[in-house]
Amino acid sequence: MKRSIFSTFSTVAIVALSTTILLNSNLPVIGQLAVPAVAQSAEQQQAIKLNLSQNKKVGSKLVPISNSTSVKPGDVIVYTVTANNVSDRTITKLNIDQKIKSGTVYESQSATSVANADLTFSVDGGASFSAKPVLNKKPASASTYTNVRWVFATVPPKSKSTVSYAVVVR
Repeated sequence: MKRSIFSTFSTVAIVALSTTILLNSNLPVIGQLAVPAVAQSAEQQQAIKLNLSQNKKVGSKLVPISNSTSVKPGDVIVYTVTANNVSDRTITKLNIDQKIKSGTVYESQSATSVANADLTFSVDGGASFSAKPVLNKKPASASTYTNVRWVFATVPPKSKSTVSYAVVVR
């Protein structure tokens, strides 16, 4: 059964800034948009420009996803988030938090490790994060992950940091 999990694009503003991010309405969000987790202060929010791309894995190739792309159970979708520090100052404690959308499961060990960022996961909708989540006193299966988070200690001025992860369509 084929289905389209990608519908029309919408523009989402982070807080009340003029900076906007074009996101597909069915994509994971960057940070906690109600209370932005990607930047803790207005200065940080203005300094960081975020870009989210989505690609369907076809064989060994990544094919950009458009509104007309259909996916079926078993298809792998790769999300890539780029945080661009456009300011002249170092940004500290930048969080990139991605929700694993319903209808998909996190692909085990697909999240990229980045030298200056801690990679953690949540199994409770983002209420808590751990490098090795536990459910019922046992290590959680990657299929139970609900969120992926990178916490960057610093993002140097005029630099980009890129992370990615993959999900499998149910």
